[in-house]
Amino acid sequence: SSLLLFLLHHQILDFLNQDYLFSGKDNVPLGVLSFKENGLVYGKKHENEFLWCIKDNKFLFLNSRGVPTGEFLIENGKVTKGTSLITRSDIYLRKLL
Repeated sequence: SSLLLFLLHHQILDFLNQDYLFSGKDNVPLGVLSFKENGLVYGKKHENEFLWCIKDNKFLFLNSRGVPTGEFLIENGKVTKGTSLITRSDIYLRKLL
């Protein structure tokens, strides 16, 4: 259990402060985002991608009221394809090098 928490903590640290291309339906780019320790999303600003958190092995976008608006499964420490909880369409995060 503590090993799992240790690994998850390091995965989160690797995830923070990196630039990600956020794309929507049909892989249309919507902006470049980065995720801060305080839960804020920096970069492209839209109410639906205002905050982020990790819950139940899912990476979640939250709106400015804290309501989940998008979810991504975390697989092998990576967040890639997700679902908009507003439109039910696919959404994507790709780490920029």
